Amino acid sequence: MPDTYHLYCDESCHLENDRQPAMVLGGLWCAATRVRESNVAIRALKEKHGLAPGFEVKWTKVSP
Repeated sequence: MPDTYHLYCDESCHLENDRQPAMVLGGLWCAATRVRESNVAIRALKEKHGLAPGFEVKWTKVSP
């Protein structure tokens, strides 16, 4: 039986609304057996850098 993977995708902007000349699509995959471990690690990174556990990390929010 094959492993199950979770795929997470996002885009950098909406061309029509943001008036940007380009859009970037990104994604990552994670084995279903490691999703909880990954979530715990992400929450620990947020805590280490003073961010709330539910904070949505966006480039424009975390980078000058």
